[in-house]
Amino acid sequence: LVDLRKEICQQYPLFQLLNTLPAQNKLNFGEHKKVNTRILDYTISNFYMTDVISRASITMAQCTKEILNKAG
Repeated sequence: LVDLRKEICQQYPLFQLLNTLPAQNKLNFGEHKKVNTRILDYTISNFYMTDVISRASITMAQCTKEILNKAG
């Protein structure tokens, strides 16, 4: 096991850093600016059908149709 770990660490130096905290790197997200020229809208029109399983479900489609019709 010790030899295997040594070989892995030689081939992949990243594994030498296990159980140690990485050096702190400051991330730069750019400048702080206010966005005035764009209207930000909520782009999800049907929250209940945002995942693949719900979209494939006939029962979920019927429930969503009923829920959305009651709200409107």
